[in-house]
Amino acid sequence: MTEQEQRAEQPRTQTQAQPSSRAIHEAIARLSSGDRAELRRDPGTSLAFYKLQATHFPDVHKDETRERWMVLVQAMALLVDLYAPNTRLGAALGEAKLSENRLTRLLRADDIRLPKQIHACARFLAAKGVRQDMTGFAWLLNVREPIAAERVRRQIAGDYFRAVSS
Repeated sequence: MTEQEQRAEQPRTQTQAQPSSRAIHEAIARLSSGDRAELRRDPGTSLAFYKLQATHFPDVHKDETRERWMVLVQAMALLVDLYAPNTRLGAALGEAKLSENRLTRLLRADDIRLPKQIHACARFLAAKGVRQDMTGFAWLLNVREPIAAERVRRQIAGDYFRAVSS
């Protein structure tokens, strides 16, 4: 196995420049209700997003990376009261009874369609009141290596079908 394949073996959820989903969740939970509402509507125009960026991921300078963070922060703001550490995305989607069609759209989404699919799934989970952490969404957005990205998608699908069949 090559070194690149070994690195791709396990998806990474954070790097030195990326704080944990728990730290960002806690920061969002401490924001005013108005700031959280702005993040849910449009994090790109919200000063609250830039406050979070300054304190939690200040080294993000590329627009593409900032946009991925905006998608994740928006989903976190939608699910702020439903955070449950170590609750996998696929299991949460299965518990919420997300349709297989919608799961397929999420897992097959390219970089252009993925933000819309994540937003739709976050709203669905919020509407159903299903608790989960944000790691699965973060992996979908940030794992760029094809082998690792496919592993993330397979893990989410496996967790979904285990939850649906139990």
